[in-house]
Amino acid sequence: MDVCELNPPWTQHMTSSYTCEELSLENRSRENVTPLPDKTHAIQQLHALLPTRPDVAFLRTDHPFLLRFLRAKKFRVGDAFILLCHYFEYRQRHRELFRGLNVGGGVGDSGSGETGIQSALLDGLPGVLAERDPCGRPIIVLLASNWDHSRYDVRTVYQAVLLTLERLVEDEAVQAAGVVAILDWSNFPARLTTSLTPKLLRLMLDGLQDAFPLRLGALHMVNQPWYVEAALGLARPFLKDKLRSRIHAHGNNLATLHNQVPPRLLPAELGGEGGEYHAHTWAATMLNYIPKQTQQTDDSAVHNSSCTKPTKVQTSIDKSVSLSSLKSPNETSSLNESTTTANTTITASQSTPLVNKMTTTTRTSASFASMLFGNSDSDNTTNGNISEGEDVALKAH
Repeated sequence: MDVCELNPPWTQHMTSSYTCEELSLENRSRENVTPLPDKTHAIQQLHALLPTRPDVAFLRTDHPFLLRFLRAKKFRVGDAFILLCHYFEYRQRHRELFRGLNVGGGVGDSGSGETGIQSALLDGLPGVLAERDPCGRPIIVLLASNWDHSRYDVRTVYQAVLLTLERLVEDEAVQAAGVVAILDWSNFPARLTTSLTPKLLRLMLDGLQDAFPLRLGALHMVNQPWYVEAALGLARPFLKDKLRSRIHAHGNNLATLHNQVPPRLLPAELGGEGGEYHAHTWAATMLNYIPKQTQQTDDSAVHNSSCTKPTKVQTSIDKSVSLSSLKSPNETSSLNESTTTANTTITASQSTPLVNKMTTTTRTSASFASMLFGNSDSDNTTNGNISEGEDVALKAH
């Protein structure tokens, strides 16, 4: 498969027809393949390595969480441990990026009205298409023309991407398959390239390339002007060969994109057959999301989380987090109460009508700390990603 070399200006390349790689060691034929270690044994091996790095604050070490890192590294325990260390080291180095990070708001939000992260999600930055690709990978879409730079910056978009990835990685099938991303640079003005600084590009690459347990199968860029190519060329020194080989610059030639991602899956904005792109479908999923770790807390934590203020724009929770899948009766009752104020129902479909964003009032979803550390929002005195106790733990390292 021919791929672009990231030397600005990038040249256009023809890519081969869509093929699906061997995505999951768990599903591979065992012929001429070394048998996988037992999952439980691999988790135990990974857990046993944690004391060897006392300088890292491992704030979450439950088995389902560790399994993400094993799957991301195809059950190579040593590599999974390095990735786990990088994951928490990155969060230690950039506490300001994660403290206060949740769907209800981000660092620097005023706390009144629609927050920057909510605005980015409602603008589809990022969005996730309703159907996955033939390899079972979710398709993340970012349309640069949707960015309202007067309300939020690129850093906020990056925070929304991190939240989206944390949501997706809870699915075991996604852990094994990875994700695909499409970035459309149509109508991106030259003056905004100044926001793509080397420092910010390095921050994002460090977090996504080596510090997150999810494989990026491909990154497709379309309609990128020369000045975007030049700005993104600043990221070249920070790219590893593997990631560089998975970046495809299509320019205005959507036919090469369609060779890689079937047009039936893509919205009309990307030359696909899926109709108009509805950013609010994924936004509604995120704004109503309850992390699995929160669902598994004890009865007292469930009681505290049930006090969350309901939203006026509710959606039917998508199948992965449907009401019927919630095991706690108290939690189900709470969610049923919150949905009584629904003005509309949004399902994970590209044909879903847009929500009227001007009249949208969103609730503060369970915080990012619930996804990462298994804590309920009521335990977080800082109302964000890292609670006071966790912050002390991080500073101690």
